[in-house]
Amino acid sequence: MRAKIKLSIRRIIDKFFSYKYSPEMFFSVEHFYKDYQGHRNDYTCAKYTGYSIKDCATMRRILYQNNLLGNYFFSPHTGPWEFMREEIHYRIPKLSTSSVILEVGPGEHPVFPPELYPNWHMCDPNYDGASINFKQFSWASQKYLPERSSTASWDTMADILTTLHSQCDLVFGCHSYEHTFKPITALRQAHILLRPGGWLAMFVPDGFSEDPNLHDPTHTLYIVPGMMEDFFAAAGGFTPPIIEPFRPNADLLILAQKEQ
Repeated sequence: MRAKIKLSIRRIIDKFFSYKYSPEMFFSVEHFYKDYQGHRNDYTCAKYTGYSIKDCATMRRILYQNNLLGNYFFSPHTGPWEFMREEIHYRIPKLSTSSVILEVGPGEHPVFPPELYPNWHMCDPNYDGASINFKQFSWASQKYLPERSSTASWDTMADILTTLHSQCDLVFGCHSYEHTFKPITALRQAHILLRPGGWLAMFVPDGFSEDPNLHDPTHTLYIVPGMMEDFFAAAGGFTPPIIEPFRPNADLLILAQKEQ
């Protein structure tokens, strides 16, 4: 309760101070957090825009409160899964509900719901045959068909899912790749599972963002575009990846096609 009161007071103060900032100032700070390819924090914002650290911090909070940055960019208090699915279908027009899809680490909310995609498969290293057990929580209990679910990670999925070799139209992960211990091996494993011309697609936290909502002690990678370009080059077998912001200052969309 005390935290909620403090947050309400902070929002009232920020709203009061917002009138001192011009639209041009907000525009400058917003685009710093959307476009700057380096660590994004209030100190760097001040160097980039010429405004004070305090002003950058206040404008950043107001931008978040108005859902112009961060996790709720598309819709307040709404998960991103539907928007992610729409984006993937837009980027891969030939993808359909009959496509063979492997979703890695779907958790409680798969981006591609298995009831809509009959050829959907999933794998998760914490799957026990009935639930996904992670961070002392048990997710998706009895939600996924056992015959389409496997205990495997990004690092091991092709070794375990041998019947899917060269069969997948899409290998997909939503905020799961950043947990891998072997990022180049993971790309090679996806390559084995994809058919020629198939796609690897991932949403990952933006490693340049200092948004505390994105920081998790189980993350093994803080992913930035140049890092992924090097990983793909080392893995081989893919066209040059597309790496773009999805939710500003929150996550990146990564797309790469298996060479035909």
